[in-house]
Amino acid sequence: MAFQGDTVWLQAQFVNSAGAAADVTDVTIKIYDTNKTLLDTIEVTADYKVSLGFYSYPYTIPYGVGNLVFEYSGTVDGKIELARSILFREWI
Repeated sequence: MAFQGDTVWLQAQFVNSAGAAADVTDVTIKIYDTNKTLLDTIEVTADYKVSLGFYSYPYTIPYGVGNLVFEYSGTVDGKIELARSILFREWI
């Protein structure tokens, strides 16, 4: 759980079809509210690459009510890979 105004690290690991860590291009994070409304799109640069296929990005929780959903996506071996997770936002 994160409080409004806190900075959290959004993390993702990309793998290829064999399940091994893979290099990825066009890495983005999209932030949605629980009504599936797109709130923000973030282009993730190589500065946030921790290791092969692993990215970690600092995100400050905006003020507002309700949880958020973040979606990491990127291209691996010519195919778009994505994963979503909920970001619990505590109202203060």
